[in-house]
Amino acid sequence: MVALWETAYREYGVVSDRLNASVPGDVAMAERMARASQAVAVVWREMADEPELPWWFVAGLGAAAQAFEYQSRDWSARARHSREAAAVGGTSPPRPYPVSARRAKHGGVPDAV
Repeated sequence: MVALWETAYREYGVVSDRLNASVPGDVAMAERMARASQAVAVVWREMADEPELPWWFVAGLGAAAQAFEYQSRDWSARARHSREAAAVGGTSPPRPYPVSARRAKHGGVPDAV
């Protein structure tokens, strides 16, 4: 299990470094970050399913998994948004990332759904 986590997190680190050097709106990088984030989340979930772990350890693993799942959804939404912007010509600035009505009431944080 540790080897799986190390492999997933190493890839996440590589993608994160490359993402920092990429241009905003790079669909391939956004998709790669979504996949890397999801891979880390999957391993966190598998670790949480190990028997006989203390409840607080399972809770921490679940929280970590959830954070990476949300991050994966955010990056998937960014990739989708960038593809849509490119499909309509890409010459004008892309629309702001979509914001759900629920989130708009609380400050307009971009929605990953």
